[in-house]
Amino acid sequence: MVILSPEANQTDSIHSQIGFAQKISLRIFPVIARGDEWSAIPKVLIGTQMIDVRANHEARMKRLVELIDAHLRTQKETLLSVEYGVSIEDEIYSFLLSRPTLEQITTFHLSDVLEKRMSYLLDRNRNQTLTDAERIEFDKYFQIEHFMRGLKIRAYGRLNKQKTDG
Repeated sequence: MVILSPEANQTDSIHSQIGFAQKISLRIFPVIARGDEWSAIPKVLIGTQMIDVRANHEARMKRLVELIDAHLRTQKETLLSVEYGVSIEDEIYSFLLSRPTLEQITTFHLSDVLEKRMSYLLDRNRNQTLTDAERIEFDKYFQIEHFMRGLKIRAYGRLNKQKTDG
């Protein structure tokens, strides 16, 4: 979390701390405490979602706590998915080896853990903060997602054909 104000924006330390956090891919939670957007926000954070606590302080601090809590839960789930060896390949293999029906193929979804991991990677990609390892994982997710979309399209086609033939 970085507290933003015109005074803070004038210091070298805030800029070096933000740069360091970005370098090691830490999530930054910018909080505008005083001043306006032009004087309080460092240029490197322009375009980043922020919490503005200048007005309605209590409600916005509650929102900040919710965001940090959600971020920490996502981090915990990410670590658990790695620790317990949950991978997208394992889920797809298990699903396909279960000999799913066409209907099951059309409604297939990844587990909540993998969906949250994908959401986390999408967010980091949007912010251009993916590490090299995350970039490889991100690309793999999209290749497998592309395969599953093609499989679903073919399953829908066969289901429609069965309905018109039957």
